[in-house]
Amino acid sequence: MPKSTYVAVDNGRNGALNFRNFDLEFKVDNMNNKIQLKSRLGGTMLALGLLALSAPSMADESILDATTYCTSTGQICDQPFTFDVTTDTTLKIQYTVPETHCSSIRLNISVDGGLPITTDFLGWNGDEDVRPLDTGVIDLGPVSAGTHQVSLQAEGTEGGCNVGGVASWGGAVQIFAAVPPTAALPGIGGTLTNMSSIKGMVNCQNMKTKQKINFPLPVGARSWDCESEGLVVKPGNIVKQTISVTGRTD
Repeated sequence: MPKSTYVAVDNGRNGALNFRNFDLEFKVDNMNNKIQLKSRLGGTMLALGLLALSAPSMADESILDATTYCTSTGQICDQPFTFDVTTDTTLKIQYTVPETHCSSIRLNISVDGGLPITTDFLGWNGDEDVRPLDTGVIDLGPVSAGTHQVSLQAEGTEGGCNVGGVASWGGAVQIFAAVPPTAALPGIGGTLTNMSSIKGMVNCQNMKTKQKINFPLPVGARSWDCESEGLVVKPGNIVKQTISVTGRTD
């Protein structure tokens, strides 16, 4: 008989996690704010840990908090905000100024360290020049299919509370990306069904050799492969996978 357990959940949808020879289905109990997990086993049993899943407010795109603290003293913040995105060829973003800003910034946006795109200076609540509070949708593509690193570096200008430098900045970064279809994985790993990752961490351990590896799930990821990340296995080895993921249901 499958065993059941409960963990907290707030995304209100059903779904499943699929592993090699191991499926885990979860059913949301909205009345009690719980999620029921049922496992179907075939072959070696894998141990799985799952955190509560939480979806952002947008239905189809990811939204990230870009809060960044600078260690520099000038107008260009020396600490860029970076994140990884898995997509096919589509990669677009939109930045929105937070209510806490009291001066103007613009962003230098680059993909994989390439030449940056520089936005116009944006306003803030109370800006006498009434400049826009968001960038609009910026097309950073087309890009090659796979995972890409996006970097946003803020640049300030005098005015408002800015008297010569940027100490910190923040805001919301909305990501528009098309996730490539999930292909069959050749190694030890798994897939997310009916959801995609916003952030997550995978831990894989060969219980015989005691080798352990940890690696993050990038934004938009729906699968992972422990062997491609360096886990060495042989037939008959017992492998333990633990995944903690925050994601959005489809």
